[in-house]
Amino acid sequence: QQVELDYAFAEWAFSDAARVRAGRVKHPFGIYGEIFDVGTVGPFYSLPASLYAPNGFTARAYNGAGITGTVPVGAWSVQYDVYGGQIEGDFETPGLLSTVRDYYAEPSIRFGYRVENSYGGRLNVTAPVEGLSFGVSSYTGQAYTDISSVDAAKRDVYAAHAEYALDRFAIRAEAGHLKNGDDFNINSGYVETSYKITDKWQVAGRWDQQDVILPGVNLSRLPAIFPQLLDHREAALGVSYWFNPNVVVRGSVHRIDGNRFAYPDTGAEVASALATGELD
Repeated sequence: QQVELDYAFAEWAFSDAARVRAGRVKHPFGIYGEIFDVGTVGPFYSLPASLYAPNGFTARAYNGAGITGTVPVGAWSVQYDVYGGQIEGDFETPGLLSTVRDYYAEPSIRFGYRVENSYGGRLNVTAPVEGLSFGVSSYTGQAYTDISSVDAAKRDVYAAHAEYALDRFAIRAEAGHLKNGDDFNINSGYVETSYKITDKWQVAGRWDQQDVILPGVNLSRLPAIFPQLLDHREAALGVSYWFNPNVVVRGSVHRIDGNRFAYPDTGAEVASALATGELD
């Protein structure tokens, strides 16, 4: 068995405007970065894959220290986070995208990564309009993986988010860009909306997409299935039934094009796809 520590940190609250945190702290990123497992917050069981799947945009925690606070500015409110240390998370990718030859035939591989000497922050602004907020997130550092001896690459991440949420209606959107040295770039984004028809029944919809760019790689010289391993297009519809504000049952249907996150079941399927040039 393996045991992992999600969070363990201390906080010193000097005022609402300044709270210092140190330890293994929730990573302040976008809308969902600090509430990965709070299932009653988002309208779907799963978070948008483009930014919150294990793909390097954000991790559940950073090891280090930071300062956070909320500052009123007239009728507005500004919540900020500034931090530094080590970001530690998981990364999952099709085996064919691995830099390690031993994993090429695997449907997918999952490994740990670290962003050392990282620093970044998040700024979230609440407008004097009920339910409206927006902001930005960013960090930079040197990225390492657990499976590669390749020299570390500088990772830069930028993202913007907006949310308009009332009692019954909500719409959220985020867009982000990740640059991992000269290895790869990622453009991601989603829009999701939900509406409570009654106090019990809620419907939701989401569009989610990601594009992976490999600078200097001529895709035409690679296997025919390779380009679709770099893309993700997902349309989702969901229905939820709320027993009370703390208990909800969800169901959803997802239509996905691209195999960035939709992996084959077996290595035999990977071999067949390479031979035929076709992958579902």
